[in-house]
Amino acid sequence: MNISKDVESMYSWAFVDPEAPKPSKKDLKKLERLTKQKLRKRENENKKDVEETNKKRRLLNIRSNENSDLPKLSIIIDCSLDHYMRIFELTKLLNQIILCYGSNRRHTTPARLWLTGLFGRTKARLELQKGSENWKMDISEKCYTELFPKESLVYLTSEGEETLSEIKTDGSENYIIGGLVDHNRLPGLCYKIAKEKGIRTARLPIESNFVMKTRKILTINHVFESMINWLECKDWGLALSKAIPKRKNAKLKVNSQLKSVQNNKNGLIESKENKKVTENEKEKEKEKEKEKEKEKEKENEKENEKEKEKETNRKKQQNEKEIINEQEEEQEKEKKRENEIEIEKENENEKEKKN
Repeated sequence: MNISKDVESMYSWAFVDPEAPKPSKKDLKKLERLTKQKLRKRENENKKDVEETNKKRRLLNIRSNENSDLPKLSIIIDCSLDHYMRIFELTKLLNQIILCYGSNRRHTTPARLWLTGLFGRTKARLELQKGSENWKMDISEKCYTELFPKESLVYLTSEGEETLSEIKTDGSENYIIGGLVDHNRLPGLCYKIAKEKGIRTARLPIESNFVMKTRKILTINHVFESMINWLECKDWGLALSKAIPKRKNAKLKVNSQLKSVQNNKNGLIESKENKKVTENEKEKEKEKEKEKEKEKEKENEKENEKEKEKETNRKKQQNEKEIINEQEEEQEKEKKRENEIEIEKENENEKEKKN
């Protein structure tokens, strides 16, 4: 299948210069074969890529939205703001979503994480992320207004009209975080969108708990972490202090410090009591496991005894069969001997008669 360099030049010049020498039929056939092989390889590679992407899309769409084991509190990341962002901002958005998923997975009091309005570039980037098909979160191309009642929705923005005093975990309120990374290019965009859709807006109580010289705007993962932390300690001072990065130089106010200290003490007392309860529960579980192991051992012993009895019965039956077979063989031998004796007697009688 090796083709000379002159053939390619001749083949290319044939389209430009009509007076150029034409290649032979053999060379043309070789070129056609090579092009067909290249096209087949490309088609196979494209098919494999399409199959992999389709599998990921199926897994993303199959995820159930109705599961009794999931928590009632839903935190939604609005991913419908794709067209407002640049490419490097989209990569930062995806990294922040990954951080939200990781913190939610590790936390003792997780929430139900939603990605709504997911389409376009963000969806393509998420599908290319390794292991995204196995993530335990709800993903939908629909808007949050189609998935939840408007009365239950609360859009969290720094320009929100209300301050979020507590998070309701009974499912009566569902909280939205704007999936926007703009580096302050588009201030108030999420607030405008919420107002246009008639959704209630709220802001985190950063001003009432902290003194900050920088902007009081947090990233998506920091807002998400502060909300999850509040579910654990029920105190915004502690929750936000764990989530706000150190570069902000946020300092707790005096009143919030006292509250956080009291909540810390109560939390320590509760944690000690919980530890005692958990230790007792672990001991009970260990005892139960030991009892189960003993029962399994007894059952195994019984099964072994039954198998031994079966084997002994089999051996007895085999021995009986062997004895019966031996007796039958002896009887057959005796019959043969008797027949031989009779035949000999008859022969002797015949000889005597002849004599």
